[in-house]
Amino acid sequence: MTNLPWVLDPVTRTNAATRADNFRDNVEQVVITNAVANGVYLVRITHKGTLTNNVPQWDSIVLSGIVPQPKPTLRIKDFAVTGTNTLMMSWDAVAGQNYQVQYRNHVEGPGWTDIGGVVNAARTSVSVTLPHDPQQAHRSFRVIEVP
Repeated sequence: MTNLPWVLDPVTRTNAATRADNFRDNVEQVVITNAVANGVYLVRITHKGTLTNNVPQWDSIVLSGIVPQPKPTLRIKDFAVTGTNTLMMSWDAVAGQNYQVQYRNHVEGPGWTDIGGVVNAARTSVSVTLPHDPQQAHRSFRVIEVP
């Protein structure tokens, strides 16, 4: 979907602005009226034809209305044995946050042991493949945030 900028009528300046291709000036305002929460948007700046003297034109983007979202509840949402010695798990994450998967062999057993390395979340959903020991049928797993 394309969201066109607001354009003023240069002949009758008292008319309300409309959405159209603004070819008159270098300042644009684009409003997304039905923005989706946690949506991902692509902003593409283009021009028609060639620029004067083929000189690049600098641009700036100002965003407003961005509301920080609460952290998702940190819990394993998918878990599956994917091979004889591997398993896959995933969880909702905060992009840029570091996580560590840990295990212990019995629910009431001693402390937790790290498995795999620190995972840096590139997106808001993380999936990892980890080694699996079929001899440890009662192994428990958790994911924690780490600095």
